[in-house]
Amino acid sequence: MLVSLTPAYSVLSLFLGAGFATQGSLASPHGAGHLFAPTNYSIVPDIFIQDSPTFNATGYDVLSDSFGLIDKSKGRWKKFASRIHHLNKYADEDTTYKVIYIARHGQGFHNVAETQYGTPLWNCKYSLLTTDGNLTWGPDAKLSPLGISQAEAVNAGWKEQRKAGIPLPKTLYSSPLSRSASTLNITWKDILIDPKGVRPQFRENFRSNKTYLEETYPSFDFEPSFTEHDELWNSIYQEQSLQQSLRTQQILNDIFATNPHTYISITAHSGTITSFLRAVNHRPVSVQPGGFVPVVVKAVRKKNQAPGQKTRRYKRDIDQILDDIKDGGAQKIKDELERKDIEELPGMAEHGCLACSRYFATPAALATHVTGKPHKRRLKKLEEEPYTIEESRRAAGFSAPDNGASRETKGGLVASTSMDVEPVAA
Repeated sequence: MLVSLTPAYSVLSLFLGAGFATQGSLASPHGAGHLFAPTNYSIVPDIFIQDSPTFNATGYDVLSDSFGLIDKSKGRWKKFASRIHHLNKYADEDTTYKVIYIARHGQGFHNVAETQYGTPLWNCKYSLLTTDGNLTWGPDAKLSPLGISQAEAVNAGWKEQRKAGIPLPKTLYSSPLSRSASTLNITWKDILIDPKGVRPQFRENFRSNKTYLEETYPSFDFEPSFTEHDELWNSIYQEQSLQQSLRTQQILNDIFATNPHTYISITAHSGTITSFLRAVNHRPVSVQPGGFVPVVVKAVRKKNQAPGQKTRRYKRDIDQILDDIKDGGAQKIKDELERKDIEELPGMAEHGCLACSRYFATPAALATHVTGKPHKRRLKKLEEEPYTIEESRRAAGFSAPDNGASRETKGGLVASTSMDVEPVAA
C-alpha cells in the first residue's frame, strides 16, 4: 500500500532586515508590490532558463549558471532588479510581482534509505518505519553528510552571485522538518542577518516537537499557534496532488496578502516544489536534493468580486437536495463548478454529505459530521414530502383545489384540510 506522509503543511518564516511589520500594519517598502490575496498566478517568462518549455533539468547545474538567469552580462543582476522594480512600480492596484527562490532540502537519511531499498519497497514498507537497524531516517529525518555538503555548495553559490549583485531575499520560509531547517541555516548562516519569526504553514511529514526545534534552532522565534507536538501528521491519510496544490496556493495567498517584500526564499520538499510550480502555472521542473528554482511570479486580483460573494454561503433547498439524492449529486457538483473551481471546494469535493449539501476536507471530518445532531435533524426533515409547484399554485388560487387525502410522511399525517379559493378579480 502506498502511504503518503503529506497531510498538511507548516512553515518556519524568517523575517530578515529592519522594519518588517506585523500583519495589519504592513507598509510596503519603496518599490515593492501591492498587498492583497490574489485570485490568479502566472510567471514572467524569458528571465530564467528554467521557464523555457525546452529546458532539460537532467545534469543541469544551477549554481554554475547564474542560477539560470538568461542574461549573462556583467551587470545582469542589476538589470534584473531594475526590471522587477519597474514591473511593480507601474503595475495597477490589482497586480503585483514577487521573486521566489524555492529550494529543496539537501539529501536526508530517508533519501538514502529510499535509494537503498528502491521507491516501491520504500513506499509500501520502509516509509512506515523509522530505522532498519543500521540506518535511522525517522521520524524527522536529518541531513546526511552529502546533504550537508549540498547545502554548503548552495551557500557558496549565493556568495558568488552576491558579488555580481543578486537581490537577496528579505524573508525566508522553511518547512519545520529538520532537514529543511538545517538546509536553510547552512545556506544563509553567514550571508543574511540572524532570522527572527516562525509560524506554521509548509510541511511534508512528521516534524519534531517544538522544544527540540527551539533548542536546535535557537535563532527561530515561534508564534503562539505553533504547537508543541505535531497535530497535523497522519500516517495513513494520503493527500491528493490537487489538494496539495490548493494548500500551497492558500499559503501563497497569505504571503502575497501579508508580506510586503519582493524577494522571498522558500526551503521545502519535492512535493511542495511541485505543487508550488503548479499553483503559479510554471512548467514542471525536477529539483534534486540541494537544488532550487528561481521564479518571477505575477499575481493578479480579479475585480468586482462582491456579487459572487453574496451567494458564497448559499445552501441548496430541500427539493434540490432530494433531487441530489436521486442522481447521486451529479447536478449539485455541476452547479457548484459553475460558481467556483473544484480546487476551492473542501477536500476537492471528494467527501460530501448530500443531505446537508456540504463538503469536508477529510473522511474523518465527514464521519464526525454524520454522527452530529445537525445532520440527524436534516435527515428527519428530508423524510417529509416536499411541497410542489402545484401546491403553491393551489394556495395562490390559480388551480382547482385538492380535497383528497392528506400528505403523509414516515412520521405520520402532516396536512389536514384544503380550502376553495377564488382568484381575486382584476
